[in-house]
Amino acid sequence: TAPLATYGVATITASKGMVSGSTQVSLVSPTFYNKLKPKNGWNLISVPKALQNESVQAIFPNEQVYYYNGTDWLWYIPGYTSTLTKIEPLKGYWVFADADKNVSLTYEEIVGPTTPPSVKLVEGWNLIGHGSNITMKVSDALSSIDGKYSFVLEYTPEEGWKTYSVAGIKEFTTMKPGYGYWIFMKEEATYAMGI
Repeated sequence: TAPLATYGVATITASKGMVSGSTQVSLVSPTFYNKLKPKNGWNLISVPKALQNESVQAIFPNEQVYYYNGTDWLWYIPGYTSTLTKIEPLKGYWVFADADKNVSLTYEEIVGPTTPPSVKLVEGWNLIGHGSNITMKVSDALSSIDGKYSFVLEYTPEEGWKTYSVAGIKEFTTMKPGYGYWIFMKEEATYAMGI
């Protein structure tokens, strides 16, 4: 079982006649184990926080890794000249693994006040990552770009493609740490880190 992270407390009060009582309940969600677990074949992944060593070669030394920035593909292919050098939060990456993997991650230590990560998205399709280490409702995870996107696509080797449409189809309703997503933007916007 994944460890739980507390992200809020709710007070519940009930009464019947002259008897009443209250209790506090912690709102929890499984935290992100500091591992990515790509399966054999294609995976759509992300990292929820900045890494101490963000080098693609250090994290995926034997895998092919691709990122789409909204206009161009960047890639890392072992043994070839690569245009992709870093794995960064809020970005989604296609990773081709030739066997199931466990990739350990070490996050950058946050010291003092910092500006949360953000990434500029262009009109049309973009590859993004979930920007939190807890699972969140899609609408909450994407609150920084509310009203500016129309579709989100999720892919896993086990279940294939799922669609989240603002106007209708909702084959998935949460965004998960470690997962990458395709998003269709109606206009240019800046996507910022979740909680």
